[in-house]
Amino acid sequence: MKPAAIFPVLLVASSSANAKKIFCNEGTTESWDLAQVEHNGYLHETTDVYFDRPPALVAGYNIAQFIAPFDSSCDSYMPTTMMWMVGSQLFTRTKHGSVCNQTIVEYPLDVDVTAGDWHRVIIGASWQASTTGFLKVWYDGKKVLDEQDIPTTVTETEQFQFRIGLYANGWYDDRTRQPPEGIYEVFYDKIAIATTKDEASPDTWKRKPISCRRLTR
Repeated sequence: MKPAAIFPVLLVASSSANAKKIFCNEGTTESWDLAQVEHNGYLHETTDVYFDRPPALVAGYNIAQFIAPFDSSCDSYMPTTMMWMVGSQLFTRTKHGSVCNQTIVEYPLDVDVTAGDWHRVIIGASWQASTTGFLKVWYDGKKVLDEQDIPTTVTETEQFQFRIGLYANGWYDDRTRQPPEGIYEVFYDKIAIATTKDEASPDTWKRKPISCRRLTR
């Protein structure tokens, strides 16, 4: 079935000599540490819209971010690297410095996100507070970002979480603008954290029998 909204597929990869999956999810509500729904949002599994086989996750009104809790007077829950859309253009960013002295660098990606199609997004990152990190993004198999020798995170050592969902920050939390009328949905499938790009790619999932119901810590 061809869906009628914007449906990115988000996968995350870092670099390592020994390839393995650290986390994977095949579009279910299981295996996540937390499922948070705010205001008029919703989250459920769907079996009629999916990447290659059901189910998939559909999130409405509430595309991805790395976030951590900080015991600081400057910020409490703070996201660093994020992915968001303006119109049909996709953006990402890095944040470095410290919680109380943050520097944000935004990267507009030369892609056109089309409604009604599945899209693959893979992030390759080395999280470093010094200028030894990198951030790479592949969109539908094409490398659209390759930033080397940059700081990619803050100096604090709190453990970050990877979260997905349609965050309507400007509409609901910040109240800086009114939402356009209509229903906005994002479908997610084949979500993974792995040590190599190839291991994260959904193409390898078809060749290897794997269980994605549990987070390997």
